[in-house]
Amino acid sequence: MILQQSGMTAAATGYKLYLVGGMIRDLLLDQTPEYDYDLVVVGDAGRFAMLLKKQFGGRLTFYPRYLTATLKLDDDTKIDLVTARREFYSKPAASPRVEASDLKDDLYRRDFTVNALACSLLPAESGLLYDYYNGYEDLQNRLIRVFHPNSFRDDPLRIIRAVRFEQRHAFTIEKKTYAFMEEAIKAETLALVSSERLAREVKNVYLEPYPVRVLERLRDLGVVINR
Repeated sequence: MILQQSGMTAAATGYKLYLVGGMIRDLLLDQTPEYDYDLVVVGDAGRFAMLLKKQFGGRLTFYPRYLTATLKLDDDTKIDLVTARREFYSKPAASPRVEASDLKDDLYRRDFTVNALACSLLPAESGLLYDYYNGYEDLQNRLIRVFHPNSFRDDPLRIIRAVRFEQRHAFTIEKKTYAFMEEAIKAETLALVSSERLAREVKNVYLEPYPVRVLERLRDLGVVINR
């Protein structure tokens, strides 16, 4: 109901709106998704978030530096909204500079192709899947693939995320992606990540169905996260 109503609101106000990321991945894997919603808005996500707050109520938080907003409803459902954007990293593990763009660029900035699927929420094209980077094929082949060689250097936490998905879904890390990841591990890029961000990602490890497997795999890869 939330998605349907949000799509109707977008259509009535001239926005393009898409569901993206993990919920699509999990539904295509016939797994029960977590009902937190990641939405991409082509336009101003903050303004659109205010429209949803009028419709659904809840508490709204803005993150203008990153062109994002989060609406937390009274039942604790969370709706993350991001202006379709592209990112630029000045150095490894740095906070990115962002600028508004289109859906294709927004999907390209994501961690893995299997998380770069988008589904339109507009009533006129409801359910239409956007797959610019062969994410559906990788999902069917159970492959974890990054978009470019610097992916793990831009955000070293993707190393941990790749292993989490590998162990959770019995995926395989694609050959080139594995090589890029090994290079980032040898360069000790995770040491550049702030303690706060690292702690959040490690917390997610312990929320996995098989956290010990994740930790053992990271250890075997030479990843040190105790700091």
